[in-house]
Amino acid sequence: MAPSSRTTLKSLLSVSTAENIQACLIKSLPKATPEELKGLSTLLAPLSDQAGDRKHCLRCHVEYSDNENHKKACKIEHNEEGDSERTNVGSDEMTTTLFCCGIKFDAEHTGCPTRFCIEALHTTDPRKVVYYDEDKWKGNENVIPCAQAGCLKKRKAVKDVGPSRVSKKLK
Repeated sequence: MAPSSRTTLKSLLSVSTAENIQACLIKSLPKATPEELKGLSTLLAPLSDQAGDRKHCLRCHVEYSDNENHKKACKIEHNEEGDSERTNVGSDEMTTTLFCCGIKFDAEHTGCPTRFCIEALHTTDPRKVVYYDEDKWKGNENVIPCAQAGCLKKRKAVKDVGPSRVSKKLK
């Protein structure tokens, strides 16, 4: 490939959104020649390798690969248990505070503003996970260790059956 073509492609890829690049590639696949498909496969080989390397998120307990991971991939829903108190003395308005993450909202008028307590990158690093400490009542009560979630037994069963190519939430 000529240097100017490399520069042009690099510039195009740098300014385009991931969604636009993905849509363009998918749309082009049916008309691509065998040589173009081989070239694209060669360029995307690292992604293919990553897709086969399954990991277990220590926060949400989902199996994932690095190319599926993004800043909102790890999601944990609210447990909807909370405590309500009067917003102002003498007012009928109530403010609800969820026990899981401490989010506050007007349950009567607006409802909970988000579905999830946590939206973050998946992680295999225990230092990046704040587990709930029942003795101190600290942390998010929905974030529990793998031993408590039963993941170790489930992951052993999956290994005995064989690897899954589909991301599944372990519950």
